[in-house]
Amino acid sequence: MSYVASSLPRRTLRRAFTLVELLVVIGIIALLISILLPALQQARASANGTKCESNCRTIMLAFIMWAGDHHNQMPGTIYGADGNPDHDDWLYGPYGANGFADAPQAGTIYSYLKTPEVYVCPQAQANGKGSFGGSNATFDYAFFAIFAGAKLTSIPNESTLTQLAAQNFRTSQEPTPIICHEDSYQFNGTNIEGDHGNVDQITHIHFHGGYYASIDGSAHWVLEPDVLNTWANGCWQWTTRTPHANMLSLGQGNPGPDPTYGWWNTQ
Repeated sequence: MSYVASSLPRRTLRRAFTLVELLVVIGIIALLISILLPALQQARASANGTKCESNCRTIMLAFIMWAGDHHNQMPGTIYGADGNPDHDDWLYGPYGANGFADAPQAGTIYSYLKTPEVYVCPQAQANGKGSFGGSNATFDYAFFAIFAGAKLTSIPNESTLTQLAAQNFRTSQEPTPIICHEDSYQFNGTNIEGDHGNVDQITHIHFHGGYYASIDGSAHWVLEPDVLNTWANGCWQWTTRTPHANMLSLGQGNPGPDPTYGWWNTQ
């Protein structure tokens, strides 16, 4: 007796994953994500910091170009408006025009830097619009108001930063700050403008510090003491030598804490 082999294919039974195996795989994936996520966040923060540093440098170079076309003097601030277009605010333009609604396009330096995204920090934007540590979504950088109208040659290369936090009195010589990423505590409140003075602080969202640019166009990271709402913080922690060899706080001005255009050159 002979048998004819069947032409039908044999069915191969495949073993399915058990619930326990699926849970193990999901657990491993979750563990890998928890390990990699901090590293990814660190890398993103580092990249954002690099961009912020570059923004400070780029804005500073625009200021220097402006000065080259305007008697070697820095741009103005909202407190220096006196009818002379060259003294208008670097960020808002003519004081009282439209203010925040037209920034930064109405500012005097915009013709030298027509890239709106350079005026905002990606790390601040990532932290949320209007939030503490966040951005107002229009600008995150400020100009040390005491230098409004200052001649480039009258601004010293170095200033003294005094550390007063936690009763630790310590001073260090740092490049003089001109343009900085300002703390959102000042930027996102009721007084939104591009002047940095009085008790305004440099931000602390970049690895607990912030970036600023100095008169030679270079950018720097600084850990400015984080002491809010006292006269020992912000610009008052910086002192430098004036054109007439006086030592003066960068929080000082006339009248009060709001220096007018060119005031620095007379000190």
